[in-house]
Amino acid sequence: MALYTLGSLQFTTELLEVHETEHSAGSDYAPKDVIQSGRPREWMGEKDETLIFHSALFPTRIGGLHELLGLMQMMAQHIPYILIRGDGTTLGSFFIEHVDDHDTFLDTQGQGRLKEVTMHLVRCPDVFTEAAKAGLNQTAQASRNR
Repeated sequence: MALYTLGSLQFTTELLEVHETEHSAGSDYAPKDVIQSGRPREWMGEKDETLIFHSALFPTRIGGLHELLGLMQMMAQHIPYILIRGDGTTLGSFFIEHVDDHDTFLDTQGQGRLKEVTMHLVRCPDVFTEAAKAGLNQTAQASRNR
């Protein structure tokens, strides 16, 4: 069973496992200089919402390099992917911003017996919601033009 699914890539408890996640969201505020007062702040908008997945691969013992290569190829396409949690909850559309990997316990060929992978995802507007809104707007305009 998958812990998460990003596009067609499944994160499981075996090959490309996720053992830790981080979530960050917030708002941006601009400080205002006011004479003889504290610095009030004006809300400027939402910050980027990010998810960070921490994973570990054991390539010589269990595998997972093929899945890591797939993740890198997905990142190179520069498109958002739908992220679904293991319980079926759709978390939205995310870009793969960057992937870090760290090899430890190198074998005689220079490959790490343990490969720690960190994936940085950034939320983008939901592609299906935006496409549906665009379709509804086109349908509404077409019916008004009749």
